[in-house]
Amino acid sequence: MTSPGEGMEVFSEPPPDKTLKFLNDYLRSNSAFPLAYTAKSILDVFPENGADSEEGPETAQYIRYRQLGYSLRSGYYMRENPRDFVNFHAFAANLVAWRIIPVNPTWAIWAQRDAHEELQDEDHLIRDAHVMAAALWILLSGQRLFQQVQFLGQIDDDDLRSWRPGPLYSNDDDDARLTLQRWRFWRDGFSTVASGEKQGKTFSEECRNLALKAADMMDAFEKNMSY
Repeated sequence: MTSPGEGMEVFSEPPPDKTLKFLNDYLRSNSAFPLAYTAKSILDVFPENGADSEEGPETAQYIRYRQLGYSLRSGYYMRENPRDFVNFHAFAANLVAWRIIPVNPTWAIWAQRDAHEELQDEDHLIRDAHVMAAALWILLSGQRLFQQVQFLGQIDDDDLRSWRPGPLYSNDDDDARLTLQRWRFWRDGFSTVASGEKQGKTFSEECRNLALKAADMMDAFEKNMSY
C-alpha cells in the first residue's frame, strides 16, 4: 500500500502547533466550530508577507494554501477515535469542493483505495470509518472528482506512483489513473457495503446508509454529467 504523502512535495518546516490545534478542535465529534472559521483560522497562522512571498501577493497566497495542505496532510492517518478520522475527511472534502485548497484528487483516491481496494482486516469501527470517509468524498466533492474522471489530462509520475491501486483492484494495464473503470469499482464497493456485508465483514447501519447514498450519487454523476 502506498502511504499518504508518498510522491508528494515534502516541506522542510513542520506545521505550526496552532494549525493542529485548530484542526483537532474542529475534528472533535461535538465541535461547535464551523468549517469556514476553522479554515480561516489555520490560514491566518501563516504570514501573508514573509521571506517566501517576495514575488508578489499571488505567490504569497499560494504559499499559504500550500502550507495549509501540508498541515492537513499531518492529520490524514487514522486517529485514536475513528470518528475524528471521518470528520477530518469531511473537512478536507469540503475544502476541495469550495476550492479553498487546490482541486487535486489524491486524497479522495487514497480514501477510496483504503475503503475498496485494500483488505478489510481492521476492527469494525476502523472499517466503518474508512468507508464513511470515502463516502463523504463522494457526497461532498464527488462532482469535482468525476470531472477528473472525464478529463484525465496529463498526470505526472509522482501522482501515478501515489495513486497506485490496492490489491483488490486490478485492470489490464495496472492503470493507476482515475478512470471510469476505477470509479465504477468504487461505486460497486459502496453498493456491496450498503447490502450489509463485504469480504465477509459487516458494517454499521450508519455506514451502510452513507455507502448507499454514495453509490446512488456516483450513478447520478455518471448518468447526468456528459462524458
